[in-house]
Amino acid sequence: MGGPSEVAEALAAAADERTQEKGAPVVRPARLARGYIQTVHPDTGLAVTFVPGEALPAWVSLKDADDV
Repeated sequence: MGGPSEVAEALAAAADERTQEKGAPVVRPARLARGYIQTVHPDTGLAVTFVPGEALPAWVSLKDADDV
């Protein structure tokens, strides 16, 4: 094999291929409102309404989402 730079390039290419094979990590599956959800924003205290099919942020409790 060649010099140190060629070895480093080969290692980087192999690591890149392994990363591509894994695919994108799943952060959190999207939760969608199944009906109208009325709740209160925890930071602002304001009333918030989510419509059916709208993505729910993490702060919406599962209890709120299941009450519809």
